[in-house]
Amino acid sequence: MAGAKESPRQQMINLMYLVLTALLALQVSSSIIDKFFFLAEALDESASRSEKATGLAVKAFEEQARKDGLDKEPKHLKKVKAIQDLRVKTTEAINYLNDVEKKVIEKAGGINPETKKPVDVQGETKMEGLMIGAAGSKGGEGYTLQKKMNSFANDLANIVQNVDAEFKGFKLEPLCNDFIGTTEVDKKKDYPNRSFGQTPVAATIAVLAHLKNEVRRYEAEAVKKVGVNEVPPSPDQYQGFISLESSVVATGQKIKGSMFLAATSDKIPMEAFLNGSPLKKNAQGIAEIEFTAGGSGKNTINGEIKTKVKGKDTTFTFKQEYTVVQPNIVVENPNIIALYEGCGNELKVSVPELGASYNPSYGVSGGSFVSGSTKNDIIIIPNDGAKECVLTVSSGGSRVGDRKFGVKAVPLARVAVMMGGVEVDISNGISSRLSNLSVIIKPEPNFASALPREANYRADGVSIALKSGGRTVMTVPGLGALGSLSAKAKPGDLYSIKVTDVKRTNFRGSVLPAKVANPIVNVPLN
Repeated sequence: MAGAKESPRQQMINLMYLVLTALLALQVSSSIIDKFFFLAEALDESASRSEKATGLAVKAFEEQARKDGLDKEPKHLKKVKAIQDLRVKTTEAINYLNDVEKKVIEKAGGINPETKKPVDVQGETKMEGLMIGAAGSKGGEGYTLQKKMNSFANDLANIVQNVDAEFKGFKLEPLCNDFIGTTEVDKKKDYPNRSFGQTPVAATIAVLAHLKNEVRRYEAEAVKKVGVNEVPPSPDQYQGFISLESSVVATGQKIKGSMFLAATSDKIPMEAFLNGSPLKKNAQGIAEIEFTAGGSGKNTINGEIKTKVKGKDTTFTFKQEYTVVQPNIVVENPNIIALYEGCGNELKVSVPELGASYNPSYGVSGGSFVSGSTKNDIIIIPNDGAKECVLTVSSGGSRVGDRKFGVKAVPLARVAVMMGGVEVDISNGISSRLSNLSVIIKPEPNFASALPREANYRADGVSIALKSGGRTVMTVPGLGALGSLSAKAKPGDLYSIKVTDVKRTNFRGSVLPAKVANPIVNVPLN
């Protein structure tokens, strides 16, 4: 529909109408039927609001004309007559749509006293008979409705055009256009078939509610075009304000906020200045503030607003303090003193002084990084051989500062001999008849505590030898053949376990070669 600007609320309602209408191509459920009734109620409420707003605007227009002594002027009287004609046409259109709705409800069996809805909320065939008529006859109410609604739009446009020569170009599109559709089949359907074919009672009522809403919207647009805008109230008290998003910022951060004149109307002309420089105003008439903070400590900005109050030029001046603080980068991971070389060091980074405005981005020299699950989480991976890593923190595009970290090598893990899930105390030895030994690789405790996702080891190459009197009796690969050794073992001998291949899995799931502090473990036999 051209010529009428929609409010966000109106746009939302129209979108709901389109979505629910599209669902008519499916077998709609009772819950969808209910949505049509909810939509009809919302549309009726919107139409009622529009009617009240237009009435108030007309009343304000007439009162203002009397105050200005224009109520007897021919031009004003011509506008008043046009407004009256517009409202009469609108009332006729609304009354007609209400009559059609009554026919729909009667066709659906009247109103159910319990549900307060029509007895037959589906009734597609009934609606086709009423609104479309017999096939090919074009005798249904929908054809009369289409003519009346399109005539209404044309009548409103003609009334507006006749008010003044400057309005000759004013037009309103037909309310019930035949040529709306996305497919060739839809485009071939006329308005009644497209709107009321295979349409349940609930949807028919929603269509009529939508038309009533559009009628009110067209009325408001036409009345506005004639010259009836809502007259803003005359404010008698003024106060200038500055509102900052944050009064505590760090050096390099942008200070954002608003400077505005407190009044009852956004139509009041004003000029706003910050420290002598003019500010731009947004669509609401509010001057917006944005500049980069520098230095430190308390600072003051000076605001100035120039406007007219009761016809006189008036200037309002005021001051606002803000505090610039030096940022403090806080890094949290109580188990990390220095970063581990080549590992994913998980850190939580914050700048408390920035509060809710903290919007970080990071950079790392001497390594790389991966962003974590939240804006405060970061994983730093120092390069192999790096002695130091530097984390650079920025917020909102402004640099906050750097944080330096030392880098240390991954500590050597150790081989642990296990028996029955318990580590063997090598100093005490084991029975020569036991054959259920296993080997695991244990990470250094501090490393495991700091980076548990990096401390995952396994032994891929293991051999065990039976030694007696300083000589090797027998060697077998792995621990699976330990039974053959235990058969030959006797007290005083020892098992010499050698780990030749160790792997570590990092936080990315990559498998890396690793070393251990004790690749050979000798276990005495009792």
